[in-house]
Amino acid sequence: MPDGMRLEDAPFWSPAQSQLLREERQDDADWAMVVDRLNVALHAVPGRFVSGSR
Repeated sequence: MPDGMRLEDAPFWSPAQSQLLREERQDDADWAMVVDRLNVALHAVPGRFVSGSR
């Protein structure tokens, strides 16, 4: 994903998925850490290891 793109604005999410990601981040819900890790992974440079993922 491009550096400036927010996770929930990525074009591959359905509207419902995008809304869920937005709400989880805003509410600092139980899933917020998972959403943050997904965000980091999708913004990573291809081929570079992201800490905490395999």
